[in-house]
Amino acid sequence: MKTQEFEIREDIRVMCVSADSFPGGIADAYSGLEKVLTGKMSLPADGWREHLEAYEVYGMAKMEQGKMVYKACAGERFPGEGQSTRLPMDVIPAGKYLCVSLLNWQEKKASIAAIFDQLFASPEASKTVGICVEYYKSPEEVLLMVRQG
Repeated sequence: MKTQEFEIREDIRVMCVSADSFPGGIADAYSGLEKVLTGKMSLPADGWREHLEAYEVYGMAKMEQGKMVYKACAGERFPGEGQSTRLPMDVIPAGKYLCVSLLNWQEKKASIAAIFDQLFASPEASKTVGICVEYYKSPEEVLLMVRQG
């Protein structure tokens, strides 16, 4: 696993659908996001979201009130888009992140949690900002990121 640095230069405003459970509800959260934003749903339900290709697609996991919360997210394409969808909004904070590029991620989903564990174990990982970000660059590549401290 090769760890790199990735910088998010500006806060990213995202429209979100929260998973009902973690990790079991993740696929349903992406289905809900896709349906609200495009009116369509991809099959299989746990694969690449072809109808979301017009969006930057993210996953975000963080502790909220002692519970892990996962959100399927899409970046706003223009200011105010989130208000028009009526989806909850959140922000992926600007800053430097430790990052691992995972190729063929659809075949390696089971390894994502272990990669995040390794990233958090790094001495460079933030011990105060406990956020995991997945940036789905393509059907083949996802960037797995945690904030640097």
